[in-house]
Order: sequence, then C-alpha cells, then structure tokens
Amino acid sequence: MKLIYAVFFLFLALIISAQCQQTAEDWNNKGVALDAQSKLDEAIKCYDEAIRIDPNYVKGWGNKGLALADQNKYDEAIKCFDETIRLDPNYAAAWTTKGNTLYRQGKYNEAIKAFEEAIRLDPNDAVAWYIKGNAFSDLRNYSEAIKCYDEAIRLDPTDTGAWNNKGIALNAQGKYDEAIKACDEAIKLDSNHAATGAAWGNKCSALNAQGKYDEAIKACDEAIRIDPTNIGAWSNKGTALKALGRTTEASAAFAKARALEYSGSNSVI
Repeated sequence: MKLIYAVFFLFLALIISAQCQQTAEDWNNKGVALDAQSKLDEAIKCYDEAIRIDPNYVKGWGNKGLALADQNKYDEAIKCFDETIRLDPNYAAAWTTKGNTLYRQGKYNEAIKAFEEAIRLDPNDAVAWYIKGNAFSDLRNYSEAIKCYDEAIRLDPTDTGAWNNKGIALNAQGKYDEAIKACDEAIKLDSNHAATGAAWGNKCSALNAQGKYDEAIKACDEAIRIDPTNIGAWSNKGTALKALGRTTEASAAFAKARALEYSGSNSVI
C-alpha cells in the first residue's frame, strides 16, 4: 500500500511540474493575444506571471520587453532584452529588438553595436541591416548607411523603406541621379504606400537640387496626394514654384507647410 501511495504522489508531482511549465507557456500566449489587441498593461501582467513561474523563460522576457518598448518605457524594455540575451546569448532577435529600442532612444552608436551582434549571429536579418542603416544615416555617416540599405535590399528587394532611405542618403551626398533611381524603385513597389509618399517627396528634393522644377512640382503633388500632411513636400513645392517665378502659388505652399508644422504634423521629408 505504501508503495502504491509513493507511486501515486510521484506521478502527481510530475503532473504538477508539467502543468507549471505549460502554465508559463499559457500565460505567455495569453499575453501575446492581449498584445495584439494593444492591451499592453494586461499583456505585461501575463508575461510577468510566465516569468514568475519560470524565471528562465526566454520568450516571456523578450515579449515583455517588446510590450514595454511599445509603451515607450525604453530603459525597462532594454533590461528585459538584456535578460533575454543573458539566458540565450545566441538569440539574434533579442539583439535586434535591443538595437531598435536603443535607436528609438537616439542612442545610435549603442544601437549599431547591438545590430552588429545581431548580424554576426544572423547575417540574413534584414531588419537589423535596415535600422542599422537608419542609425548611420542619423549620424550622417551616409556611406555606411547606404551599405546597410543595400544589404537590407539584397535580403528583401521589396523593402520600400530601405529603397526610400537609401534615396535620402544619396540625396544628402549630392548624388541626385542615384537618389532619384532609389526613390523610383520605392515608388514602383507600391505607388500608394505611406513610405512611397515620402519617396515622392525625396525625389522632389533631388529634382529641385538639379533645377528640374516642373518635374519637382509633379513629384511633390504625388507626395501630397498620398499624404496631405507631408510638410517637406509642401515646402519643396514652394521652393520649386518660387524658382519658376510663381510667387503667389509658392507663398500658398509655404503657408501650408507652416500651418502643418504648427499643428504638430510629423510628416517631414
């Protein structure tokens, strides 16, 4: 009889142990579902419960970090990503999400280091290459930025953002013909996408720099059609109109750009 009880309790203990492990997964999955509904506070509570049950639960730490980053709680998010990396140093995605969070904080050099580690672990991480390029671009290191965008494009030729941002970097280098080609590639991929509106605006800027004002106005009009709040497109249109001596129309375009700037629009080329 004692042997039967011993076997029973051992079996019960194994069941409870298995349930606890499964419960961590359940809490994580519940958090993911809430996250998808933008119920971030509730999602974080679920991730915390998963971590409480299993402190070494990598997905729980990583998902909590993502939810915190979505709440702009960047320092807390980075602590979660660091814990994820401590538990699994070869988890490339954790390095990428850490890099993205550092980038959003404006810590571009630290972000680049994180992306380099992500790329070392997974050279085919197109997102890491793309945001690394953005970090270099924000540091005005356009040559390195273009290298990163080229790699992101090689991995994902349909990445409109990479084509567009490559165009911005080329424009900043004064390589206007190449910039226009990059913008045209972004536009070809999706003529009505928001990022494509920015590409039209960037193309307008390059055409203005080349003195092709009539073409610049057409490009700006396309940018404005896609995103009427694009401050840069209105401003560049004003510049082109002014250069053509169409001062009344130019003044109206500049006034629209100023009005959007005062209203807090974030759409700037």
